[in-house]
Amino acid sequence: MVKNGTKSGRARFRCAKGREYKPQANPETHESKRRKTSTQFTGCKFQLAARPLPDGRWAVKLPDGPAALHNHGWSYPTAFAGARARDSYEPGTAAPRASGRFIDGLDALDPDIEDDHDRALAAAEVAAHEDQEDAVALGN
Repeated sequence: MVKNGTKSGRARFRCAKGREYKPQANPETHESKRRKTSTQFTGCKFQLAARPLPDGRWAVKLPDGPAALHNHGWSYPTAFAGARARDSYEPGTAAPRASGRFIDGLDALDPDIEDDHDRALAAAEVAAHEDQEDAVALGN
């Protein structure tokens, strides 16, 4: 997740894969000279809003619709440079990013959050598949 903006102590987080890939390679470069690249961007619409409570906890609000679910599976933490840096954090060095601490806090509040997310994602995939079957049955 990436912090997308703040306003009066509130924070909005979006999925780290939430953008569309924009290739920057020069199309005139010969294919044999081009770098073999890939992207993690999937155009994922997932986001959530959070605001701090007076007791130090966070109130988290999940939206409805496409912004409530990811369009991809979980990524290994090592896929993100920030997570790799956090794993090697030592006192006296730069502190981990606030968004990483926020996600760690969610995990501490609900250790089953990944399982809940996986179940929700699977249910969304089943519903989408059923919608496709219904469309085929109707001749759409």
